[in-house]
Amino acid sequence: MSNTEQKPFIATHPGELIRDELRARGLTQKRLAEMTGIKASVISETITGKRAVSLNMAVALEKALGIPAPTRQIGICGDDHVKIEKDEITIRDFTETDLSLMFQWLTDQRVLEYYEGRDVKFTMDTLSAHFLEAIPDGFRMIIEYQKSPIGYAQAYQLSGELFDEYDYPDDGHIVYAMDQFIGEPKYWSKGIGSSFLKMMASHLKENMAAQRVLLDPHQDNKRAIRAYEKAGFKIIKPLPKHELFEGEKVDCWLMELAL
Repeated sequence: MSNTEQKPFIATHPGELIRDELRARGLTQKRLAEMTGIKASVISETITGKRAVSLNMAVALEKALGIPAPTRQIGICGDDHVKIEKDEITIRDFTETDLSLMFQWLTDQRVLEYYEGRDVKFTMDTLSAHFLEAIPDGFRMIIEYQKSPIGYAQAYQLSGELFDEYDYPDDGHIVYAMDQFIGEPKYWSKGIGSSFLKMMASHLKENMAAQRVLLDPHQDNKRAIRAYEKAGFKIIKPLPKHELFEGEKVDCWLMELAL
Protein backbone atom coordinates (compact mmCIF):
# COMPACT_ATOMS: atom_id res chain seq x y z
CA MET A 1 0.00 0.00 0.00
CA SER A 2 1.29 3.43 -0.88
CA ASN A 3 1.96 5.86 1.95
CA THR A 4 1.52 8.82 -0.37
CA GLU A 5 -1.16 11.15 0.96
CA GLN A 6 -3.92 11.79 -1.55
CA LYS A 7 -4.94 15.43 -1.74
CA PRO A 8 -8.13 16.64 -3.41
CA PHE A 9 -7.77 18.57 -6.66
CA ILE A 10 -8.67 22.23 -6.31
CA ALA A 11 -9.38 24.13 -9.52
CA THR A 12 -7.29 27.24 -10.06
CA HIS A 13 -8.93 30.35 -11.46
CA PRO A 14 -6.99 31.47 -14.58
CA GLY A 15 -6.56 34.89 -12.98
CA GLU A 16 -4.12 33.33 -10.53
CA LEU A 17 -2.08 31.98 -13.42
CA ILE A 18 -1.92 35.44 -14.97
CA ARG A 19 -0.89 36.99 -11.65
CA ASP A 20 1.90 34.41 -11.20
CA GLU A 21 3.14 35.03 -14.75
CA LEU A 22 3.28 38.79 -14.16
CA ARG A 23 5.26 38.29 -10.98
CA ALA A 24 7.71 35.95 -12.69
CA ARG A 25 8.30 38.46 -15.48
CA GLY A 26 8.31 41.55 -13.31
CA LEU A 27 5.38 43.05 -15.22
CA THR A 28 2.67 45.29 -13.84
CA GLN A 29 -1.02 45.02 -14.68
CA LYS A 30 -0.76 48.42 -16.36
CA ARG A 31 2.07 47.18 -18.59
CA LEU A 32 0.09 44.05 -19.50
CA ALA A 33 -2.85 46.28 -20.43
CA GLU A 34 -0.58 48.24 -22.78
CA MET A 35 0.79 45.03 -24.33
CA THR A 36 -2.61 43.44 -24.93
CA GLY A 37 -4.93 46.39 -25.49
CA ILE A 38 -7.15 45.07 -22.68
CA LYS A 39 -8.43 47.60 -20.16
CA ALA A 40 -6.43 47.60 -16.93
CA SER A 41 -9.68 47.34 -14.96
CA VAL A 42 -10.60 44.16 -16.86
CA ILE A 43 -7.19 42.63 -16.15
CA SER A 44 -7.52 43.53 -12.48
CA GLU A 45 -10.98 41.96 -12.22
CA THR A 46 -9.70 38.82 -13.95
CA ILE A 47 -6.70 38.45 -11.64
CA THR A 48 -8.90 38.84 -8.56
CA GLY A 49 -11.34 36.21 -9.85
CA LYS A 50 -14.24 38.60 -10.46
CA ARG A 51 -14.19 38.08 -14.24
CA ALA A 52 -13.77 35.02 -16.40
CA VAL A 53 -11.20 34.85 -19.21
CA SER A 54 -12.96 35.26 -22.55
CA LEU A 55 -11.63 33.74 -25.77
CA ASN A 56 -10.66 37.21 -27.05
CA MET A 57 -8.71 37.92 -23.87
CA ALA A 58 -7.04 34.51 -24.01
CA VAL A 59 -5.80 35.10 -27.55
CA ALA A 60 -4.48 38.58 -26.63
CA LEU A 61 -2.64 37.16 -23.61
CA GLU A 62 -1.16 34.37 -25.65
CA LYS A 63 0.15 36.80 -28.26
CA ALA A 64 1.56 39.21 -25.68
CA LEU A 65 3.16 36.68 -23.35
CA GLY A 66 4.03 33.92 -25.79
CA ILE A 67 2.50 31.21 -23.61
CA PRO A 68 -0.59 29.01 -23.99
CA ALA A 69 -3.68 31.02 -23.09
CA PRO A 70 -4.79 30.55 -19.49
CA THR A 71 -8.23 29.46 -20.62
CA ARG A 72 -6.67 26.19 -21.76
CA GLN A 73 -6.64 25.34 -18.07
CA ILE A 74 -10.44 25.45 -17.98
CA GLY A 75 -11.24 23.72 -21.24
CA ILE A 76 -11.54 26.71 -23.57
CA CYS A 77 -8.93 27.02 -26.26
CA GLY A 78 -8.22 28.05 -29.82
CA ASP A 79 -10.39 26.55 -32.50
CA ASP A 80 -12.09 24.16 -30.04
CA HIS A 81 -13.63 26.82 -27.88
CA VAL A 82 -17.00 25.12 -27.52
CA LYS A 83 -17.77 21.46 -28.06
CA ILE A 84 -20.49 20.13 -25.80
CA GLU A 85 -22.48 16.98 -26.40
CA LYS A 86 -25.32 15.48 -24.41
CA ASP A 87 -27.88 12.97 -25.61
CA GLU A 88 -28.79 14.10 -29.15
CA ILE A 89 -27.71 17.75 -28.81
CA THR A 90 -24.30 19.17 -29.75
CA ILE A 91 -23.13 22.74 -29.21
CA ARG A 92 -20.13 23.75 -31.31
CA ASP A 93 -18.29 26.84 -32.49
CA PHE A 94 -19.83 29.05 -35.15
CA THR A 95 -17.57 29.19 -38.21
CA GLU A 96 -17.56 31.03 -41.53
CA THR A 97 -18.97 27.95 -43.27
CA ASP A 98 -22.14 28.37 -41.20
CA LEU A 99 -23.06 31.63 -42.96
CA SER A 100 -25.10 29.72 -45.55
CA LEU A 101 -27.16 28.25 -42.71
CA MET A 102 -27.70 31.71 -41.25
CA PHE A 103 -28.85 32.97 -44.65
CA GLN A 104 -31.33 30.11 -44.88
CA TRP A 105 -32.68 30.73 -41.37
CA LEU A 106 -32.68 34.53 -41.43
CA THR A 107 -34.57 34.76 -44.69
CA ASP A 108 -37.34 32.55 -43.32
CA GLN A 109 -40.26 34.75 -42.27
CA ARG A 110 -41.26 32.24 -39.58
CA VAL A 111 -37.89 32.70 -37.88
CA LEU A 112 -37.69 36.45 -38.43
CA GLU A 113 -41.04 36.85 -36.68
CA TYR A 114 -39.19 36.11 -33.44
CA TYR A 115 -35.55 36.96 -34.19
CA GLU A 116 -34.28 40.19 -35.82
CA GLY A 117 -37.67 41.06 -37.40
CA ARG A 118 -39.44 40.52 -40.71
CA ASP A 119 -38.46 43.98 -41.90
CA VAL A 120 -34.76 43.02 -41.92
CA LYS A 121 -33.42 41.93 -45.31
CA PHE A 122 -30.23 39.94 -44.87
CA THR A 123 -27.69 39.28 -47.62
CA MET A 124 -24.56 37.16 -47.42
CA ASP A 125 -22.55 40.39 -47.18
CA THR A 126 -24.54 41.76 -44.24
CA LEU A 127 -24.47 38.37 -42.52
CA SER A 128 -20.70 38.18 -42.95
CA ALA A 129 -20.21 41.68 -41.57
CA HIS A 130 -22.33 40.95 -38.51
CA PHE A 131 -21.73 37.32 -37.59
CA LEU A 132 -18.02 37.11 -38.39
CA GLU A 133 -17.30 40.05 -36.09
CA ALA A 134 -15.93 39.00 -32.72
CA ILE A 135 -18.20 39.49 -29.70
CA PRO A 136 -16.35 41.29 -26.89
CA ASP A 137 -16.00 38.83 -23.99
CA GLY A 138 -18.23 36.39 -25.82
CA PHE A 139 -18.60 33.74 -28.49
CA ARG A 140 -20.99 32.39 -31.13
CA MET A 141 -22.33 28.85 -31.39
CA ILE A 142 -24.27 26.47 -33.59
CA ILE A 143 -26.84 24.12 -32.06
CA GLU A 144 -27.04 20.65 -33.60
CA TYR A 145 -29.68 17.98 -33.10
CA GLN A 146 -28.85 14.44 -34.14
CA LYS A 147 -25.71 15.90 -35.78
CA SER A 148 -27.68 18.32 -37.99
CA PRO A 149 -27.43 22.12 -37.49
CA ILE A 150 -30.77 23.52 -36.34
CA GLY A 151 -30.01 26.82 -34.57
CA TYR A 152 -27.71 29.61 -33.47
CA ALA A 153 -26.73 31.11 -30.10
CA GLN A 154 -24.34 33.66 -28.65
CA ALA A 155 -23.15 34.30 -25.11
CA TYR A 156 -21.23 37.25 -23.70
CA GLN A 157 -20.10 38.50 -20.32
CA LEU A 158 -21.74 41.66 -19.02
CA SER A 159 -19.50 44.60 -18.25
CA GLY A 160 -19.77 48.40 -18.16
CA GLU A 161 -22.78 49.81 -19.97
CA LEU A 162 -24.27 46.37 -20.61
CA PHE A 163 -25.32 46.29 -16.96
CA ASP A 164 -27.21 49.53 -17.59
CA GLU A 165 -28.75 48.14 -20.78
CA TYR A 166 -30.16 45.20 -18.84
CA ASP A 167 -30.95 47.37 -15.79
CA TYR A 168 -29.03 44.78 -13.76
CA PRO A 169 -26.80 45.50 -10.73
CA ASP A 170 -23.04 45.29 -11.18
CA ASP A 171 -22.42 43.78 -7.74
CA GLY A 172 -19.28 41.76 -8.43
CA HIS A 173 -20.92 38.62 -9.81
CA ILE A 174 -19.74 37.16 -13.12
CA VAL A 175 -22.82 37.57 -15.32
CA TYR A 176 -23.42 36.28 -18.85
CA ALA A 177 -26.28 37.10 -21.23
CA MET A 178 -27.42 34.92 -24.10
CA ASP A 179 -29.41 35.15 -27.35
CA GLN A 180 -30.53 32.10 -29.29
CA PHE A 181 -33.00 30.78 -31.84
CA ILE A 182 -33.97 27.49 -33.42
CA GLY A 183 -33.80 28.11 -37.17
CA GLU A 184 -35.64 24.94 -38.20
CA PRO A 185 -39.34 25.38 -37.30
CA LYS A 186 -39.99 21.64 -37.35
CA TYR A 187 -37.88 21.41 -34.18
CA TRP A 188 -39.85 24.06 -32.27
CA SER A 189 -41.74 22.99 -29.12
CA LYS A 190 -39.77 19.76 -28.73
CA GLY A 191 -37.79 20.68 -25.62
CA ILE A 192 -34.54 21.20 -27.51
CA GLY A 193 -34.24 24.86 -26.50
CA SER A 194 -34.63 24.05 -22.80
CA SER A 195 -32.07 21.25 -23.01
CA PHE A 196 -29.64 23.52 -24.85
CA LEU A 197 -29.95 26.22 -22.18
CA LYS A 198 -29.29 23.73 -19.38
CA MET A 199 -26.17 22.52 -21.20
CA MET A 200 -24.92 26.07 -21.77
CA ALA A 201 -25.60 27.11 -18.18
CA SER A 202 -23.47 24.20 -16.96
CA HIS A 203 -20.72 25.11 -19.42
CA LEU A 204 -20.69 28.78 -18.40
CA LYS A 205 -20.60 27.86 -14.72
CA GLU A 206 -17.89 25.22 -14.96
CA ASN A 207 -15.67 26.78 -17.61
CA MET A 208 -16.28 30.53 -17.42
CA ALA A 209 -16.94 30.88 -13.67
CA ALA A 210 -20.36 32.37 -14.44
CA GLN A 211 -22.65 33.00 -11.48
CA ARG A 212 -25.68 34.40 -13.28
CA VAL A 213 -27.12 34.00 -16.80
CA LEU A 214 -29.62 36.48 -18.27
CA LEU A 215 -32.16 36.32 -21.10
CA ASP A 216 -34.44 39.10 -22.38
CA PRO A 217 -37.31 37.58 -24.41
CA HIS A 218 -40.11 39.68 -25.87
CA GLN A 219 -43.06 39.64 -23.51
CA ASP A 220 -45.35 38.26 -26.23
CA ASN A 221 -43.06 35.32 -27.07
CA LYS A 222 -44.90 32.86 -24.83
CA ARG A 223 -43.31 29.74 -26.32
CA ALA A 224 -39.77 30.98 -25.65
CA ILE A 225 -40.66 32.09 -22.13
CA ARG A 226 -42.07 28.63 -21.32
CA ALA A 227 -38.89 27.01 -22.64
CA TYR A 228 -36.69 29.32 -20.57
CA GLU A 229 -38.72 28.66 -17.42
CA LYS A 230 -38.41 24.94 -18.05
CA ALA A 231 -34.62 25.42 -18.08
CA GLY A 232 -34.78 27.10 -14.67
CA PHE A 233 -34.86 30.80 -15.62
CA LYS A 234 -37.13 33.11 -13.65
CA ILE A 235 -38.70 36.43 -14.66
CA ILE A 236 -37.26 39.10 -12.37
CA LYS A 237 -38.46 42.35 -13.93
CA PRO A 238 -40.00 43.96 -17.02
CA LEU A 239 -37.80 45.82 -19.49
CA PRO A 240 -40.15 48.39 -21.07
CA LYS A 241 -39.40 49.38 -24.67
CA HIS A 242 -36.16 47.44 -24.44
CA GLU A 243 -35.55 46.41 -28.04
CA LEU A 244 -36.17 47.94 -31.46
CA PHE A 245 -38.10 45.29 -33.40
CA GLU A 246 -39.95 45.73 -36.69
CA GLY A 247 -39.87 49.49 -36.39
CA GLU A 248 -40.96 49.94 -32.79
CA LYS A 249 -39.61 49.55 -29.28
CA VAL A 250 -41.00 46.37 -27.73
CA ASP A 251 -41.33 45.30 -24.10
CA CYS A 252 -39.19 42.44 -22.85
CA TRP A 253 -38.81 40.41 -19.68
CA LEU A 254 -35.50 40.11 -17.87
CA MET A 255 -35.05 36.46 -16.92
CA GLU A 256 -32.29 35.20 -14.64
CA LEU A 257 -30.73 31.88 -13.79
CA ALA A 258 -28.60 31.83 -10.64
CA LEU A 259 -25.84 29.24 -10.90
